[in-house]
Amino acid sequence: MCLLATAGPPLLSADPPYDILVLNSYHPTMRWGEEILQGVADEFPRETAAESLYVEYLDTKRWDPVEIFPIQAAMLQAKYHGRLPQLIIASDDNALDFLAMYRDRVFPGVPVLYAGINRAEQEVQELVGEWAVGVIEQVDFSGTIELALQLLPELQQLVVITDDTITADLNLRLLQSTETDRPLEITLLRDLPPDELKARLQQLSEESAILYVSYIRVSTGELFSYTGGLELVSRNAAVPVFVVWDFLLGNGHAVGGRVLRGRDQGHAVARMARSFFDSGELPAADPAAYPQSRVLLDYPAVRQHRLLGAVRESRMDVGWINRPQTAWDIYRMEISMLLVVILSLLLLLGLTAAGRRRLRHQHELLGRSERRWQFALEGGRSGVWDWDVQHDNLFVSERWYAMLGYSPGDWITAVRDSLELVHPEDLPRVTAAAAAIRSSHSREYELRCRKRCADGQYRWMLDQGMVMERDPAGVPLRAIGTQTDIHALITLQQDLQASLATKETLIKEIHHRVKNNMQMVASMLNLEMSQQDRQDFAVLAEKTRMRIHAMAALHERLYTVDTTALVPLAGYILDLVAHLKQLCGAQIAVQVTAALPEIDLDIDTALPLGLLLNELVSNACEHAFAQQLPISAKPQVAVAGWADPDAVTIQVSDNGCGLTWAAYERHVQQRQSLGLVLVDSLVQQLQGELAITTPDAGGTRVTVKIPKRQHR
Repeated sequence: MCLLATAGPPLLSADPPYDILVLNSYHPTMRWGEEILQGVADEFPRETAAESLYVEYLDTKRWDPVEIFPIQAAMLQAKYHGRLPQLIIASDDNALDFLAMYRDRVFPGVPVLYAGINRAEQEVQELVGEWAVGVIEQVDFSGTIELALQLLPELQQLVVITDDTITADLNLRLLQSTETDRPLEITLLRDLPPDELKARLQQLSEESAILYVSYIRVSTGELFSYTGGLELVSRNAAVPVFVVWDFLLGNGHAVGGRVLRGRDQGHAVARMARSFFDSGELPAADPAAYPQSRVLLDYPAVRQHRLLGAVRESRMDVGWINRPQTAWDIYRMEISMLLVVILSLLLLLGLTAAGRRRLRHQHELLGRSERRWQFALEGGRSGVWDWDVQHDNLFVSERWYAMLGYSPGDWITAVRDSLELVHPEDLPRVTAAAAAIRSSHSREYELRCRKRCADGQYRWMLDQGMVMERDPAGVPLRAIGTQTDIHALITLQQDLQASLATKETLIKEIHHRVKNNMQMVASMLNLEMSQQDRQDFAVLAEKTRMRIHAMAALHERLYTVDTTALVPLAGYILDLVAHLKQLCGAQIAVQVTAALPEIDLDIDTALPLGLLLNELVSNACEHAFAQQLPISAKPQVAVAGWADPDAVTIQVSDNGCGLTWAAYERHVQQRQSLGLVLVDSLVQQLQGELAITTPDAGGTRVTVKIPKRQHR
């Protein structure tokens, strides 16, 4: 008797328990029977399976049922005398044959459900009558043969391999009723001795294929495992081998076929058991509810026989076994997220560039607006001036005075009078421009300067003018022009320039941070690849992904807080620990054991601290529990942190095999562990102190103290 416990969606309540006997036709390591049993157990809660599910094995693949059935009947009759099960589930034909012969004697009156039966419905009913019902195997020989014809257009001969077992007889009867759409020679190799079978297989032509049914017990006495016979066939035949059950796949011996899954058989018969216990009566057989076969292919075998192209061309719905996973298969979500981030950054940079172009365009418009001037009379937007260059007489309009807040008067009569209003910093430029007009070096005059208003404040003014009259020698006699208040425009221009400078600084900071992060990623990858015992790509990629996540979590924190300069320590550590739990798996408890200090760290401290915590926790999960713990102990990794007036302390401890300080120094000096080398580098970067101790209870405690000047 075997008790089987498994987790799964509850089918039957645990109170009161039901006694259910699963009578397995084969031995415990026969995968088909074990898959059916597992399918039944999947439908029970753990407690119900542990208390109520009984399993007996008839071992008919290795023993002749004629010889073993009487012995089994006597043993089971004695074993279950006075404690009959409430329901029997017969797994495969031999178990049902046993019950047809011995049920009344061994299990009188006990109803029976069956699964994995290779007979017609009518034949089964004639055998069992009204005391049993169940699931018939819908073995799809026809679908598997059609699959072989589809993948092998030149196929002329199909060789069927079978032994001398009862199961083989039943399957041959089903196979003989199969018809194909095109002519195909079917050759039966039944119950041949191994040497003769090898010779026949080695003579097969390239236009042949094999349909393997079973080769376990041969009448000459040889006995093979359920995969041993298939391996013998595969090694001695150069043509593809097809099967109709999933348990024969996975070892590279068979290409595949339209197969049945034993677990589906178990699920179906378990649902019938639920109906029985709900109603008290055996349910009626429902062929529509029988599990159906599906196309399942073994990738290495398909590739070996160069059938990948044919599979792709067929466009059929295929389930794969042992198909190598690409980086896209493993990290599809992470790569998609990275692409979204990159596209978002490109969009942001594009919008920023467009904004800069708009700013430059506005700046150009502002310049053109400043150069655009006209002469206006009183009441216009600009004040008018008229300069008698020869006699240095200057006339300004009332509007000119009003723009500066002065009352109209005659106190501005010469250029020197107007120069007294010019800001000292602008005076040299204004004086030089006036001198240029006097010397005939300039025909037009345009200058921005600050002029003192009546209230003592300075406002930006735009003076524009041109020489209107000259003497025969070309000496300027008269110039006229305008004064325009451009204070608002200049202020806007200064604001725009300041905004543009701020955006330039932000863009440089973005590039700087991305450059630093990419350099850090490159450095970590170089260190990984320099290790003598280089790990496989999946492990390398997972470690690198966790380190990148530590940096990404920092930027996520910066995105969610009000300031980009400081990172909350507690939230950052909790985010990292939550993600590290996924890396370590459910078998290792990763937790924060105490309240973390509510302090903020600057970016240059938070990033190496996050990487340091990532390395300590992942290193503990990977190496601390290499040796098995006592049954009562659960692997644990604890993270703690506290702050005092002088420093911030982070501590990572585990209850694993332990790491001494001497071992740590040896690993770092000899660069035997990238993780510890990275830990040592990060501690130095933080100007911190690292201590490794072993608690009395065992394990390792790593403490890192960061000086107060490194945090805020």
